[in-house]
Amino acid sequence: VDTDRCDPQRVDPFRFRQELGLSPEVPLVGHVGIRDWKGWRELLAAFVEVRRKVPTAELVLVGCSSETQKEAVLQYARSLGLTRGVHATLARTDMPEVLAACQVVVDPSWAGTGITGTIREAMALEKAVVATAVGGNGELVKDGECGLLIPPRDVASLAAAIVRLLADRELALRLGQAARSRVVAGFSTTVRGQRLESLYTEAVTQLGL
Repeated sequence: VDTDRCDPQRVDPFRFRQELGLSPEVPLVGHVGIRDWKGWRELLAAFVEVRRKVPTAELVLVGCSSETQKEAVLQYARSLGLTRGVHATLARTDMPEVLAACQVVVDPSWAGTGITGTIREAMALEKAVVATAVGGNGELVKDGECGLLIPPRDVASLAAAIVRLLADRELALRLGQAARSRVVAGFSTTVRGQRLESLYTEAVTQLGL
């Protein structure tokens, strides 16, 4: 993660909300990636319960490949009874601003993921995150310390985790602050560069070059 680009002190958290027509007080949940294995359908199913518990909550699904897919996503939401509170967008080039606008960022993937880039960036931006325990997510997100981990394709657990973070602002704040610290310490571009340099130096030394 580029922790300078994903610095909560340098990113405007309100511009994307204004684009969606949302005030700063509206609880906004964000998700990136509209492929089946990214779990967006499970997230919409969970959001039915989220809206029941937190009626003012809104959800934005980012990364539709076309206007046709965007409309299909919104139609699926409507089929679940979510006639309000759900937004969908095409792919964006301003992801730090998009993620900064969210109160909670979710990755409900159930396959095909390493350590999800969206979760890394959201954590760098001090956002409370909910991620499924698949791929490498457990390496990054320590459950209850810097985010919440849930089983994949578990709609009830997903809804409960989102509601918990929306309802407990202090918890969300604490997890978000710990999340940035974890990314800065172990998952930043700076740290990666230092580790690669150390690895190559060790290899060259062992080879006697």
